[in-house]
Amino acid sequence: MLQFVLGIGIAYFFLKEGSRTTSDQDEEPETSPEEEPTPEPEPTPEPMDFTRFASWSGEYTAGENVVWVYQAGIRFEDGSEEMDSSSYVVIGNSNHTAFLRSNSNRGTIDIPKELTGGSTDQKNVQVFSSIEQASARADELADDTPRDPTDPVQPQPEPEEPPSNPRPGFPQQPDYGLGGGGGSLFSNGGI
Repeated sequence: MLQFVLGIGIAYFFLKEGSRTTSDQDEEPETSPEEEPTPEPEPTPEPMDFTRFASWSGEYTAGENVVWVYQAGIRFEDGSEEMDSSSYVVIGNSNHTAFLRSNSNRGTIDIPKELTGGSTDQKNVQVFSSIEQASARADELADDTPRDPTDPVQPQPEPEEPPSNPRPGFPQQPDYGLGGGGGSLFSNGGI
Protein backbone atom coordinates (compact mmCIF):
# COMPACT_ATOMS: atom_id res chain seq x y z
CA MET A 1 0.00 0.00 0.00
CA LEU A 2 2.84 2.30 0.78
CA GLN A 3 4.19 1.84 -2.70
CA PHE A 4 0.82 2.72 -4.16
CA VAL A 5 0.58 5.95 -2.14
CA LEU A 6 4.16 6.88 -3.01
CA GLY A 7 3.47 6.22 -6.68
CA ILE A 8 0.41 8.45 -6.66
CA GLY A 9 2.34 11.17 -4.78
CA ILE A 10 5.19 11.08 -7.29
CA ALA A 11 2.77 11.11 -10.22
CA TYR A 12 0.91 14.06 -8.68
CA PHE A 13 4.23 15.89 -8.20
CA PHE A 14 5.25 15.38 -11.83
CA LEU A 15 1.85 16.40 -13.12
CA LYS A 16 1.91 19.54 -11.01
CA GLU A 17 5.45 20.42 -12.13
CA GLY A 18 4.51 19.69 -15.73
CA SER A 19 1.58 22.10 -15.60
CA ARG A 20 3.77 24.72 -13.98
CA THR A 21 6.43 24.50 -16.67
CA THR A 22 3.88 24.75 -19.46
CA SER A 23 2.38 27.92 -17.95
CA ASP A 24 5.88 29.33 -17.40
CA GLN A 25 6.76 28.68 -21.02
CA ASP A 26 3.95 30.98 -22.16
CA GLU A 27 5.53 33.88 -20.26
CA GLU A 28 8.59 35.74 -21.46
CA PRO A 29 11.80 34.36 -20.08
CA GLU A 30 13.43 36.46 -17.42
CA THR A 31 16.66 38.12 -18.35
CA SER A 32 19.32 39.06 -15.88
CA PRO A 33 20.26 42.70 -15.48
CA GLU A 34 23.55 41.97 -17.18
CA GLU A 35 21.80 40.83 -20.35
CA GLU A 36 19.39 43.81 -20.62
CA PRO A 37 20.27 46.17 -23.43
CA THR A 38 21.09 49.71 -22.33
CA PRO A 39 18.66 52.31 -23.65
CA GLU A 40 19.95 54.80 -26.16
CA PRO A 41 20.58 58.23 -24.56
CA GLU A 42 18.19 60.92 -25.69
CA PRO A 43 19.85 63.41 -27.97
CA THR A 44 20.35 66.79 -26.35
CA PRO A 45 18.64 69.61 -28.21
CA GLU A 46 20.78 72.15 -29.92
CA PRO A 47 21.19 75.32 -27.85
CA MET A 48 19.07 78.14 -29.16
CA ASP A 49 19.93 81.80 -29.17
CA PHE A 50 17.58 83.89 -27.08
CA THR A 51 16.91 87.46 -26.09
CA ARG A 52 15.76 88.62 -22.69
CA PHE A 53 12.82 90.98 -22.69
CA ALA A 54 10.29 92.45 -20.27
CA SER A 55 6.59 93.06 -20.31
CA TRP A 56 5.58 96.41 -18.78
CA SER A 57 1.96 97.20 -18.01
CA GLY A 58 1.17 100.68 -16.67
CA GLU A 59 -1.68 100.33 -14.20
CA TYR A 60 -1.94 103.70 -12.46
CA THR A 61 -0.53 107.23 -12.84
CA ALA A 62 0.02 109.73 -10.05
CA GLY A 63 1.88 112.86 -11.06
CA GLU A 64 5.13 111.77 -12.70
CA ASN A 65 4.95 108.31 -11.11
CA VAL A 66 3.50 105.25 -12.81
CA VAL A 67 2.61 101.96 -11.13
CA TRP A 68 4.08 99.27 -13.37
CA VAL A 69 3.49 95.52 -13.43
CA TYR A 70 6.79 94.03 -14.58
CA GLN A 71 7.34 90.50 -15.88
CA ALA A 72 10.56 89.18 -17.45
CA GLY A 73 10.76 86.65 -20.25
CA ILE A 74 12.90 85.03 -22.94
CA ARG A 75 12.30 85.22 -26.69
CA PHE A 76 13.95 82.43 -28.70
CA GLU A 77 15.27 82.81 -32.24
CA ASP A 78 12.35 80.79 -33.62
CA GLY A 79 9.97 83.48 -32.29
CA SER A 80 8.58 81.53 -29.34
CA GLU A 81 8.45 83.25 -25.96
CA GLU A 82 8.64 81.97 -22.41
CA MET A 83 7.56 84.31 -19.61
CA ASP A 84 8.70 84.10 -16.01
CA SER A 85 5.95 82.93 -13.67
CA SER A 86 6.50 85.91 -11.32
CA SER A 87 5.28 89.44 -11.90
CA TYR A 88 6.24 92.45 -9.78
CA VAL A 89 4.41 95.68 -8.93
CA VAL A 90 6.84 98.62 -8.90
CA ILE A 91 6.70 102.43 -9.11
CA GLY A 92 8.73 104.16 -11.80
CA ASN A 93 8.83 107.05 -14.21
CA SER A 94 6.74 107.16 -17.38
CA ASN A 95 9.31 105.40 -19.57
CA HIS A 96 10.25 102.80 -16.89
CA THR A 97 13.94 103.72 -16.73
CA ALA A 98 14.04 104.93 -13.10
CA PHE A 99 12.24 103.39 -10.13
CA LEU A 100 11.46 103.89 -6.46
CA ARG A 101 14.29 102.20 -4.58
CA SER A 102 14.80 100.93 -1.07
CA ASN A 103 17.86 101.27 1.17
CA SER A 104 17.90 97.54 1.89
CA ASN A 105 17.61 94.53 -0.36
CA ARG A 106 14.56 93.09 1.44
CA GLY A 107 11.40 93.25 -0.65
CA THR A 108 13.31 94.45 -3.68
CA ILE A 109 14.43 93.21 -7.08
CA ASP A 110 17.26 94.15 -9.41
CA ILE A 111 16.27 94.97 -12.98
CA PRO A 112 19.02 94.93 -15.63
CA LYS A 113 19.28 97.94 -17.92
CA GLU A 114 18.57 95.73 -20.96
CA LEU A 115 15.02 95.24 -19.66
CA THR A 116 14.33 98.88 -18.77
CA GLY A 117 15.72 100.60 -21.83
CA GLY A 118 17.73 102.85 -19.53
CA SER A 119 21.47 103.38 -19.22
CA THR A 120 22.01 101.83 -15.76
CA ASP A 121 20.97 98.69 -13.93
CA GLN A 122 18.24 99.36 -11.39
CA LYS A 123 19.24 97.87 -8.03
CA ASN A 124 16.96 97.46 -4.97
CA VAL A 125 13.75 98.45 -6.77
CA GLN A 126 10.98 98.40 -4.17
CA VAL A 127 8.31 95.75 -4.84
CA PHE A 128 4.73 96.23 -3.64
CA SER A 129 2.33 93.44 -2.72
CA SER A 130 -0.59 94.87 -4.69
CA ILE A 131 -1.49 97.52 -7.22
CA GLU A 132 -3.64 99.26 -4.59
CA GLN A 133 -0.70 99.53 -2.17
CA ALA A 134 1.56 100.88 -4.91
CA SER A 135 -1.14 103.33 -6.05
CA ALA A 136 -1.51 104.72 -2.53
CA ARG A 137 2.28 105.15 -2.26
CA ALA A 138 2.41 106.83 -5.69
CA ASP A 139 -0.34 109.24 -4.61
CA GLU A 140 1.60 109.99 -1.43
CA LEU A 141 4.76 110.70 -3.43
CA ALA A 142 2.86 112.94 -5.87
CA ASP A 143 1.03 114.88 -3.13
CA ASP A 144 2.69 118.29 -2.78
CA THR A 145 0.27 119.73 -0.20
CA PRO A 146 1.96 120.87 3.01
CA ARG A 147 1.56 118.61 6.00
CA ASP A 148 -0.47 119.76 9.01
CA PRO A 149 1.85 119.34 12.04
CA THR A 150 -1.13 119.01 14.41
CA ASP A 151 -2.77 116.16 12.47
CA PRO A 152 -1.77 112.89 14.21
CA VAL A 153 -2.76 110.80 11.17
CA GLN A 154 -0.32 112.42 8.74
CA PRO A 155 3.37 111.58 8.97
CA GLN A 156 5.25 114.19 10.92
CA PRO A 157 8.36 115.92 9.57
CA GLU A 158 11.76 114.95 10.89
CA PRO A 159 12.81 116.98 13.95
CA GLU A 160 15.26 119.78 13.33
CA GLU A 161 18.87 119.05 14.12
CA PRO A 162 20.40 120.83 17.12
CA PRO A 163 22.70 123.72 16.27
CA SER A 164 26.15 122.64 15.29
CA ASN A 165 29.09 123.06 17.64
CA PRO A 166 30.50 126.60 17.24
CA ARG A 167 34.04 125.32 17.86
CA PRO A 168 34.48 122.19 15.78
CA GLY A 169 36.78 119.64 17.30
CA PHE A 170 35.94 120.60 20.89
CA PRO A 171 33.01 119.23 22.84
CA GLN A 172 30.39 121.71 23.91
CA GLN A 173 30.52 122.71 27.56
CA PRO A 174 27.37 122.12 29.59
CA ASP A 175 25.56 125.21 30.87
CA TYR A 176 24.80 123.93 34.35
CA GLY A 177 27.85 125.35 36.22
CA LEU A 178 29.68 122.36 37.58
CA GLY A 179 33.28 123.28 38.20
CA GLY A 180 32.74 126.65 36.61
CA GLY A 181 33.57 128.60 39.75
CA GLY A 182 29.99 129.48 40.53
CA GLY A 183 29.18 126.44 42.55
CA SER A 184 31.57 124.29 44.49
CA LEU A 185 31.46 122.07 47.50
CA PHE A 186 33.19 124.66 49.65
CA SER A 187 31.13 127.69 48.68
CA ASN A 188 29.27 127.82 52.01
CA GLY A 189 32.31 128.56 54.07
CA GLY A 190 34.13 125.31 54.00
CA ILE A 191 34.42 122.44 56.27
